[in-house]
Amino acid sequence: MTNAELNSMKSEDMQFIKGLNELFVKVFAVKPDEEQAKIRKTPSGEYLWRVQSRIWDIQQNIEDIALTEQLISAHNPGLSRLDRTVNAGQMIRYNYENFFLRMGKMTDLFLLLINEVMMLKIKKGLNLEANVLKLLAKDHPHFQGIWSQVKQNLDELKPYRNHVAHNGFITMPDLALVNSFYTIDIKHKNRLEQYRYEFAISDIQKDLVEKFTAIINAHLANIDQYLKLIYLFITVPFFDNLKSLTKNK
Repeated sequence: MTNAELNSMKSEDMQFIKGLNELFVKVFAVKPDEEQAKIRKTPSGEYLWRVQSRIWDIQQNIEDIALTEQLISAHNPGLSRLDRTVNAGQMIRYNYENFFLRMGKMTDLFLLLINEVMMLKIKKGLNLEANVLKLLAKDHPHFQGIWSQVKQNLDELKPYRNHVAHNGFITMPDLALVNSFYTIDIKHKNRLEQYRYEFAISDIQKDLVEKFTAIINAHLANIDQYLKLIYLFITVPFFDNLKSLTKNK
């Protein structure tokens, strides 16, 4: 698959989610729990429910990532004085670390969706990615090109995610300075020295907020492109599988 083909795919309007949601609502909405349970026991009903659940997991994780950006943005001081009743440094760090942990889940969530749609029946584990690529290589060789686009950007964040997961915290000099402002009561010689210190910390905090939120927003935009590629790949197999399961129920 060429870069031109990939870029063309990225720019197309994906209809997968629209079609899936309309179908899911038509099949399951406004029905008693007992009837829903019966539908879920059919091969096509179970398949539709499981795929929709994977989509829900992905969308929920994206919403959670977007929330980390909003929570960090709330600590942009602007032109206001810093409020020391809340440790903004601690909150910024916590939500930025949460962003890396959430992003670390995206690879598995994408793979689990593909596994479900393509009916590969691979059990989740350490070899999930390798097994998915192996089973799709013969009948869907172009998937490797799609997946390489997805992995290229997600893998850039992997070292940071692993650091948070195994070492505990993100350590940055500017973040430490901001945190110290809220945790250490420094005695200044006069009001002018105090105001200079507060203004300096305010500028550092503002820069951190702008830097972190820009990184998060950039990766959210990337996720949108990844999903377009994946949805384009699974659209035809999904509806083909659903038709086949419906006929054979």
